[in-house]
Amino acid sequence: MVWEQNVRIIVMVTALKQKDMVLCDEYWPMEQGTVSYGMVQVTTVSRKRRPDYFITTIHLRQHGFPVERTVTHYYYAAWPDQGVPNDLSSLCAFTEYVRQHLDTLPLLGPAVVHCSAGVGRSGTFVALLWLMQLCVRGIMPDVRAAVQDLRQHRVMMVQNLEQYILVHQCLMHWLSGGSVGPLSRVQSHAGPAHVDQGQDHPFTTSRRSGQGNPSRGRRRRQQHTSHPVQTQPQTQSSMASMALPMLSPTP
Repeated sequence: MVWEQNVRIIVMVTALKQKDMVLCDEYWPMEQGTVSYGMVQVTTVSRKRRPDYFITTIHLRQHGFPVERTVTHYYYAAWPDQGVPNDLSSLCAFTEYVRQHLDTLPLLGPAVVHCSAGVGRSGTFVALLWLMQLCVRGIMPDVRAAVQDLRQHRVMMVQNLEQYILVHQCLMHWLSGGSVGPLSRVQSHAGPAHVDQGQDHPFTTSRRSGQGNPSRGRRRRQQHTSHPVQTQPQTQSSMASMALPMLSPTP
């Protein structure tokens, strides 16, 4: 998939193991070296270590192709399955690092985001990164609308209430200057993030919200008019096509 889609960025937001459970296979050399998977050769060129994450430069080569490709692998290990990280600052810094890299990357292929199941931590990261991108573009972020839009394309994105709250907390932390990023410019253009007050969110356990089931309450969501980027027909992914063209969560 990575070779076929010409992927240049991989974001991994899961540890390899949690207690005795394997959450993800080690599909790249952790240290400098080369491994082969069928016709694909994977070489780790360099690895930068941060307190909670790693940034690895990988060279890919496929048998029969004379040119190798460079892939940057972002690995955030301090995020428990079905939970949230302890350090907001490190997650914000990690996400901002990826955001800035995406902004400078030529449009070659999609980025890949994965955890273990591909919905909870992956969805939370994608939502946060997407909202940061909106802010930098001067567009008012709406966490609720973003999560609902993501769930129209992949069920259970942002898996639980704790992760939904984390998106709010990280976005507010980032906007208030709690991590790296062009925060003064973001605040002057976009203002504060929209935080739900007295409204149903995708995890409300009331009859009105369909008891937390994203497939119910469809009529209420269709009547929701505070979509921050409603600039294209509903036949297309209006927010996703405008604000997040480079991200592709794994199956």
